[in-house]
Amino acid sequence: MSAGEPLSEGVLAVDAFVEKPSKDIAAGLVQSGSAFWNSGMFLFRADAFLTELDRYAPEIALASRAAMDLARSDDGRIAPDESALADCPSTSIDYAVMEHSDRIAVVPLDLDWSDVGSWAAVYELEPKDADGNVVDSRSSAIDSAGCLLKSTGPQIVVIGGQQLMVIATADHVLVAPISDAQRVREAAELAKARSGD
Repeated sequence: MSAGEPLSEGVLAVDAFVEKPSKDIAAGLVQSGSAFWNSGMFLFRADAFLTELDRYAPEIALASRAAMDLARSDDGRIAPDESALADCPSTSIDYAVMEHSDRIAVVPLDLDWSDVGSWAAVYELEPKDADGNVVDSRSSAIDSAGCLLKSTGPQIVVIGGQQLMVIATADHVLVAPISDAQRVREAAELAKARSGD
């Protein structure tokens, strides 16, 4: 994002919010000296955000309101109605609102940061064994190196694996090279499509 005039101490107006800019645009932003990396942490009042959703993503606003109107409460937890969200566009807050809104401010911070946005990031952050594996208590690696093994479901055993991630839940198992960690969305979309079979 590109920041503009100070609004108050430590708070700057945002001139432009650019999600996943091209290499050339990113280089220009960095060279400008007034660009900041979006950490993905947003703070807003609910009514202000709903106003922006109404302006820039009315289909999402409509589906969200319907889901809450039909929500059920269970032990103090509110569960929005899933059927009301079935046709809701699958768009991030960045694309749906932030790139369009003129009501954005930024609080610049200087800190070490990882948004742990992929399994590759999890691998980088976790402690590793002598062979560079990240192995949880339900997993084992034999003659393997550089693997990420995580399970909340079945036990995992990998033999001879190199730079693999194996992620298991009660219902799904994902096996892929760690270098393809950003492709997890493809697997999720395939699993979702197959669940209707």
